[in-house]
Amino acid sequence: MRTTPSPAGFRWFGRSLRTRLFVWKGVVIAACLLAYSLAIGVSFTRHVEQELDRRVHEDIELASRAVVVDSRGNPSWPGGFLGKQIAEEEGGGHWVEVWDDGGTRRLVAGTFDPLLKEAPAQHPRGIAHTHESPQGPVRVMWEFVGVEGRRFIVRAVVSELAAR
Repeated sequence: MRTTPSPAGFRWFGRSLRTRLFVWKGVVIAACLLAYSLAIGVSFTRHVEQELDRRVHEDIELASRAVVVDSRGNPSWPGGFLGKQIAEEEGGGHWVEVWDDGGTRRLVAGTFDPLLKEAPAQHPRGIAHTHESPQGPVRVMWEFVGVEGRRFIVRAVVSELAAR
């Protein structure tokens, strides 16, 4: 009497106990390694994003402390202070802009131009987000800043290339 061959999955039960235990241990170890790798990847990505957010926020604070308003209400950075500070930042790839309430860019300093087309107010305030620019991905954040009775928008951009 002939029996029809069983599908490949059912031949598993014909193996020895030793073989079945070996395969199960291999599957469990592979699953643990996969879960560990995913956890490390997610944790590292979150850490890098937090570090980029911290850098962007520091640039905003630095710019807001450095802005001076003249008698006609025009903002400026005396003596090129901010440009020198940004050029000395570790990792490079920093860009800071000061905008007025009317949506006009008034001041610029940085080591590259990210060529962001939209005005800062088109994105949520104080929340860092990633943009694609011709130089690669950049992290962007903006805040309202009051200087000598005038309100400005300071937008900071940090290149993500050094962090990747």
